[in-house]
Amino acid sequence: MDTLSKYDMKASFFSVMGWEGDFLSTVKYRIIRAKAHTPSTDFVGRLGSTDKQSSLKLTKFVSGYSELLRCLFFPVKFSHEKDILYMIKEEGHELGVHGYVHVKWHNLKKNEAEKEFQQMTSSYEKLFGERPKGFASPRFISNNTVRELTEKHGFKYSSLTYGEKPFFPVLNGQLCSHVEIPVTIDMIDDKGLIVPILYYFSRTGLSDSKIVEEATKRIDEKLRANKLASMYIHPKDEGRYLQPLFEKVIKHVHDWGCEVKTFEEIAVEYTKQAKGEEIGNHS
Repeated sequence: MDTLSKYDMKASFFSVMGWEGDFLSTVKYRIIRAKAHTPSTDFVGRLGSTDKQSSLKLTKFVSGYSELLRCLFFPVKFSHEKDILYMIKEEGHELGVHGYVHVKWHNLKKNEAEKEFQQMTSSYEKLFGERPKGFASPRFISNNTVRELTEKHGFKYSSLTYGEKPFFPVLNGQLCSHVEIPVTIDMIDDKGLIVPILYYFSRTGLSDSKIVEEATKRIDEKLRANKLASMYIHPKDEGRYLQPLFEKVIKHVHDWGCEVKTFEEIAVEYTKQAKGEEIGNHS
């Protein structure tokens, strides 16, 4: 948040409202099924190098496995991090929800989905006295069940997909009342998952300057094409060892005079625009 405050920007945060998951679930979904990446022989041979790229790769290697160990033995209970959640809202940022037990979304069963929605909305409401307006699903899970529950629980908007522009989703032949605001700038990794762009390129061996160049180039391209560019980050990566690169991207956006809005602001504007067009078509 310090980086955003420095450039007077407001963002949309999405928090898990329960916790990461229990020991067995983490083993099953984050270790066995994910088949955690192991370093190549070439990488191991260069661990002692003072080269900056080797140092960054070592940081990621240690960070990746220490993160798995932390999730196994000391999973975070986000609902207990009240001070951070309150601070997000107090500083003028938007706070939406991102599931209740995060690891369940690695293989969410239909009968568990309703419980997830009930728990995450209830937890949010207990903290803030109001229902959450935005929902971003873990792992970009998007299917009819998730869409139905997003609509049922009264969310104003969701972010479940990768795409180009906001739209009203269609469910059972009918337009939903909530707006879908897709992430427009991110990459697909070797497992077919959508991952943050800075994280993706940091694993390719590119220099810091090239990583920033790749990210800012895509932002500029999206703005020229659709007047909308949205990207997402994870605090455990862009908030830590990738923070200097994240700040350079933010500085680029600031220096170019781009208008930065929260997802809620985009949803409100898109809804008004769509209603105006509908009225115009019927007048």
